[in-house]
Amino acid sequence: MNGKTVGLIGSGASSIQILPSIVKNFKIKKLVHFQRNAAFVLPRNQFAYSNRGNSFLALYPFGVLYRWWRYIKLEIRFIFLWRFYKLGFSQWIRGLHAKGIRKHIKDEKVAEAMVPDYVLGCKRILVSDEFYTALNEPCYNLDDSGILELSETGIATKDAEHQLDVIIFATGFDLSSNFKFLTEVNISHLFFFS
Repeated sequence: MNGKTVGLIGSGASSIQILPSIVKNFKIKKLVHFQRNAAFVLPRNQFAYSNRGNSFLALYPFGVLYRWWRYIKLEIRFIFLWRFYKLGFSQWIRGLHAKGIRKHIKDEKVAEAMVPDYVLGCKRILVSDEFYTALNEPCYNLDDSGILELSETGIATKDAEHQLDVIIFATGFDLSSNFKFLTEVNISHLFFFS
């Protein structure tokens, strides 16, 4: 993809994984991101444990207690977001999220387009440490005006006609058709290996 003009359709879980990888690993000329709705993308806050930390967590009961602490910490946020929604906690989180977007994304127009216009939790909440910072790359361009037509040369939207070398469909998957074979075939035993 080096030196190509790339179109990326989608703004869900697939897109937030693909977009940072493309701008980080390839020297593309231009990336046009076609977005219908912005998503809530919360930070993963991923880090590596030190050797000392791993040794400590290997001692019983510290690893078990730490795991339970992390579980409770992550689950309790959903109690506040949905159980106490009318108290305004969800709206407060939405405001913090919008402020964080504006802090990470330099282009004001792109930042505003990345602020979701729906209630937190109505759609899947996505997790990434790299998505918003990837939108600052010079090759990044956003078109959220709506796709009208795909052609052999690119994509036409309400605002522009984009000439593209590569189009990536990061539009999710259709569970019912992808796993249709499970309902069409008489399977007595099914095994999944990882």
